[in-house]
Order: sequence, then structure tokens, then C-alpha cells
Amino acid sequence: MNHQNLKRPAFTLAALACLAATVMSCGKKSPTPPPAGSPETTPAAEPAKPATPTNTAVTIATNPVATHNGNVPDTDIAATTTNAKPAAPTADTSTLIAATHPDSAPAPAPANITHVEMPETPPAMPTNFYPAGFAGQPAYYLRFRAGYEHINYRDNNDAAYLGAKFYAHNDDLRTRAGKNGWLIPDAEVEIAHHLLAKPDADLHPGSDQGISVRAEVFWPWMKWTLNEMAKNNCPCPLGRPLTVKLGPVANVGWEKLDTGTGHVSGYGGARLNFGHDGYLEYTLGRTDGFAGMRQQLIAELPISVSRDGEVRYVVRGTWNHFDTSHRDILTGGLFLELPFTTLAKPSKWGDLIPFRQ
Repeated sequence: MNHQNLKRPAFTLAALACLAATVMSCGKKSPTPPPAGSPETTPAAEPAKPATPTNTAVTIATNPVATHNGNVPDTDIAATTTNAKPAAPTADTSTLIAATHPDSAPAPAPANITHVEMPETPPAMPTNFYPAGFAGQPAYYLRFRAGYEHINYRDNNDAAYLGAKFYAHNDDLRTRAGKNGWLIPDAEVEIAHHLLAKPDADLHPGSDQGISVRAEVFWPWMKWTLNEMAKNNCPCPLGRPLTVKLGPVANVGWEKLDTGTGHVSGYGGARLNFGHDGYLEYTLGRTDGFAGMRQQLIAELPISVSRDGEVRYVVRGTWNHFDTSHRDILTGGLFLELPFTTLAKPSKWGDLIPFRQ
């Protein structure tokens, strides 16, 4: 009896403990809702998105609405991740540069800036300047020639010289011909009325006036440039940079005295050209009416030229040598050479003054 009476209170206590545990577990599962308007009932704001998608942004929002045990709040985590690489940080070094190099600051631009534009066409050469060399010479031109000539052949005679001379300088043709340019010569044709030597059959040996025609071709196979005699703004063509040319020459001619018959001549040799207007020439040949071979040396040099190169003064000397049975023929002259149009332009008459500066 005593054991039974002790078991009953023990069973009663165990039952009460089970009942209390059941009541407590039901209380945890069904918490009491908070009053309306409290912070727990207000919904959490949506997390803000990052301004730029280049960086990884993680936004954490705390929502204290639901609690498991009344002390620990639930935590909602929203994360946004992009695949772009993070931007490299940039450092402002302007302050550092200005502090370490106070003189490196750019200088202010000048207020008066002048803009110079090149003209479409090159400026013209001044009228009071003599061009260097003979670059301005045309390829083909005709000039009137007048002057004074003296001859010495068994007598001494002086007479006027009147004539015309055509020039053809084929530098452009030789350049276009390329490797065949050596076949293209320069050419000169001259017709004049002047003093001529009388042939051997004439009853009165000496000289007399007559007319002559001479055509000449020259192949400038070798070329040099000389600057030793060049002077600044010199009116003499020989005082400028000269292009010297050397090559073979050949000429044929016809001459007739005013009181006699005509004779044909032919010569060949070598010629040394000074620019376009001066030359030294040695030839060997024959002239009808004179016995034997005839050696001929001709020197023609311009001594003064106008600024445009059209009007010039030329000196010329010739030496003709035969065998011992003949005397040598010596001639010399001074000539004015100019285009025919110069005489029709009074504004060009000032170019007739030689050595004009």
C-alpha cells in the first residue's frame, strides 16, 4: 500500500510535466501578432540598385518582422553581381605636378597671331634682279642681229653687219628621249650680209661684202656646271653659274659676194658651249674657191644681257688658216642681238643700254 501510494503522486507529476511542455511548444509556433502601425508591420523598402554596373554591389536589408525566438531578427540579403571588370582608380596628379614643377604650366597664347597662307602660284621674280644661269631661255627663238665687223685678209676692211639667227635648244627633247637623247642635237641657222674673203680666182684679192647662210648642229654629249665666276646680280652672262657642254659639231654653208658667184662650204669638229649663247668651236673643212683644207676657230661670247635675257651684246672672233700659200683670214665684230618685237615696244628700249644695273 505504501508503494502504490508513492507511485500515484509520481505519475501525476509526470503528466503535469508533459502537459506544460505541450503548452510551451504551442506558444512558440503561434506567436502573438504585433499591433498595427508598429515598425514590425511596416514593409521593408526595396534595396537601391547601384549607379554604375561596373562594380559589384551587395545590398543588405534587415527585416525585423519575423522572429524565431523573439530576440533574433530575420535577415534578407539581396545581391546584384555584374561581369564587368572594376574600373581602375584614377589619381589626380595635377596638384602634385603644379607643386613640384611650378614652371611647367603652359604659357598663355599670344593675343596677336598672324596666319600666313601660301599663294597658289609662286611669286614672280623682281624686275631688278638678274636670273642665275640660263634657266629662263625658251627652246626655240629668232633674233635680229646688227653690229660692226672688221676683216683682215690681204687688206683691212670695216663694214656693218646685218642678219638674223634662229636657235633651237632641244634639252626637253633629249630628256624625253631617255637613253636615245644623245642622238638629238641643238641647231642654229644664221643668214647675214657682211664682209667675205674673195676666192683665189678673183683678180683683186682681199675682201668684199656679200651674203652668207650657215646651218649648224651640235651634240652636247658631256656637261659640267661652273660656279667659280658667279657673282651676285651680274648683268654679264659669264658672271653667273654656267653649264658647260662639250661635243661634236658639224656645219654647212653657202656664201656669195655681191659682185661674184656662190660657194658651198662644209666643216666638222668639236664645240665647247657656255650656257646657250657662248661657245668656242674648232672645225676642219673646205670652201669652194679656196685651195686646200681650211681650219677654222670661232669664239662667240655674250658680254651683256638684259634682265629678261632677250637683248644681248655679243663679241665674235674667227680665225681661218690655210696652207702656207694663203694668208690667214681674221675677223672680229661686236653685235647687238634682240627679238624683232623689241623695236616695236618703247618700254623695252631701255634694255638697249649695255651693262645696265
